[in-house]
Amino acid sequence: MSTATRSARPWGLRSPSSTTGSGRWLRPALLIAVGIAAFSQLTGINAVVYHAPTILVDAGFGDSVALLTGIGIGVMLVIAGVVGAIAVDRVGRRRVMLWFPPGSGLAMAVMALAFLGGPGARRPSGGQ
Repeated sequence: MSTATRSARPWGLRSPSSTTGSGRWLRPALLIAVGIAAFSQLTGINAVVYHAPTILVDAGFGDSVALLTGIGIGVMLVIAGVVGAIAVDRVGRRRVMLWFPPGSGLAMAVMALAFLGGPGARRPSGGQ
């Protein structure tokens, strides 16, 4: 076996440094991309949908109403997906990425403040 055959990469793949200069940008870009995806999955709609019945029961809704709102949440997910796709087409991917995450964070902060309580907040009775 010749040295040219041994050093060739399978399927014609080349190392990043041979095609893009130093290739030093690859690791930070990959870490940022994975970080954004993890943040999105851990704090986004998946977490809300998973915990929706518990959140709604804690908010004072009955068990059956809390479970039925899953249908409404599903409809809203479809609508939000369509609106997001239209926004990306009209406004551009970069602007959407710059404006939507802060808006999402603000919405989550408002929801958290609403659950912290106020004048009509439901307090645990301590088993009495």
